[in-house]
Amino acid sequence: MARRPLGDPSIDHPRMIRRMQEYLRFDTSNPPGPGSKPDAPWLDWLRETYLDPHGIEYEIHDHHLLVARVKAPSPERPPILLMSHSDVVPVPDEERPHWIHPPFEGVVD
Repeated sequence: MARRPLGDPSIDHPRMIRRMQEYLRFDTSNPPGPGSKPDAPWLDWLRETYLDPHGIEYEIHDHHLLVARVKAPSPERPPILLMSHSDVVPVPDEERPHWIHPPFEGVVD
């Protein structure tokens, strides 16, 4: 697949923004330390939205860590590593008045 520049008119920018907003709306707040909750709901969303439809190989560790492997179109191509962090520190109640939008709203101004 050829790489397309961000200004490429064939890229559906509203859809990209909508998908990112969907992902940002998951409350990933977590108290300090490893969680013991079942698979995180954002993992289900990632699986249903991207991984399964595209046949991307993945593993889930400790109920909340996702490792996915996307094969390069040829062995000569260098690997790419994408990382993300999903257990954020909650916003204290006394700090919320300073926010323009609530956390996890995914608002684009």
